[in-house]
Amino acid sequence: MCRIDDLDERSAVHNEKQTRARKAHACSECARQIAPGETYLRLRSLFDGSWSSFAICAHCTVAQAWLVRECGGYIYTQVHEEIVEHFQEYDRPAQRTLRFWLGRVATGMKRGWRRRDGQLMSVPALVSA
Repeated sequence: MCRIDDLDERSAVHNEKQTRARKAHACSECARQIAPGETYLRLRSLFDGSWSSFAICAHCTVAQAWLVRECGGYIYTQVHEEIVEHFQEYDRPAQRTLRFWLGRVATGMKRGWRRRDGQLMSVPALVSA
């Protein structure tokens, strides 16, 4: 089940822009520090009369893209939780590749996309359907 299905309203205004960080930002999805010089997605949204702004690291935009493709959208700041839910749903042997990818993304987000040695993981490729 996709969380976006339970949403009654969508953003009245949605603006996104790929940009390069001039200063550090915290990713709104994984809380990782986006370093100056790193490319990230800046989202601005008007929802229920209030403006919100989100900085999304390149790693988390892949998870968002998967949710857009599979579910038709996502809820800001809830991407990790939804990826974990989908990981738990895909438990058939035929879905092994997708389950592995979802597990890698969920773990990456939980760790702030850092490997055990502290190095930044590479941006995951979007898994094919």
